[in-house]
Amino acid sequence: MTDQLPNSTNSLEQIEIKDLSDYYPGGYPLRGVNLSLKKGQITCIIGDTCSGKSAVVKLLERRYDYSEGSIFVNGNELKKWNKEEWFSQLAVVRRNTRHPYKNVADNISQKACSAKEKANVEAFCNIYGFHHYITQLKKGYKTVIGDDPSSLTGAQSQLVALASALYPCPAILILNQSTTEMDFRMEQYVFDTLHRIKEHMIVLIITERPKIAYRSDYVYLLNDGQISKKGDPEAITNVLERLI
Repeated sequence: MTDQLPNSTNSLEQIEIKDLSDYYPGGYPLRGVNLSLKKGQITCIIGDTCSGKSAVVKLLERRYDYSEGSIFVNGNELKKWNKEEWFSQLAVVRRNTRHPYKNVADNISQKACSAKEKANVEAFCNIYGFHHYITQLKKGYKTVIGDDPSSLTGAQSQLVALASALYPCPAILILNQSTTEMDFRMEQYVFDTLHRIKEHMIVLIITERPKIAYRSDYVYLLNDGQISKKGDPEAITNVLERLI
């Protein structure tokens, strides 16, 4: 990776979630959740499968509106944001991501690539360090995904999904358990990258794994829909160690 990163012009600095309570059928309730997401900081929410992590992500994705409490973005209530504008600012990478386009380059750019666009994709991947991994694929950027499920491993699929999320330089990046298939070395590369780009965007990590929380800057422990602990990873070491 070079030291050069594309400059982000987004002006989103902070998301404040205050006294957020919500419940939807089939989901897990939130009970008075308070947390802060800031540009320049990798924030992690860790909790078990019944803790309410997915509810936080769904509310930030605006899949539905929360019933109690507030989400402020740069001091403005999220409900008042134009949805199309909000979606253009947000990128979410999930554990299992569908790749709708033909090959790796097309999926990173989210459209069928012209020669010029493919050159832009390769330049982007060189800057961010994805190039090293993509050139190890059968046909590099031309590796066809849709016709051959075995063309990508689970880890490679998650890496392509991350590249696709970062390519438009979003203002908010959410990684929802999206490094679960990666080995230690690839996962370390991802977090090295996140720490380099966090000055350009708000980064939120959702995980059940304490080792991921350790790599973040600030951690919220979510239990039964409530924040039970918060602080620097080192500040809640004893709690996280009991989860390992």
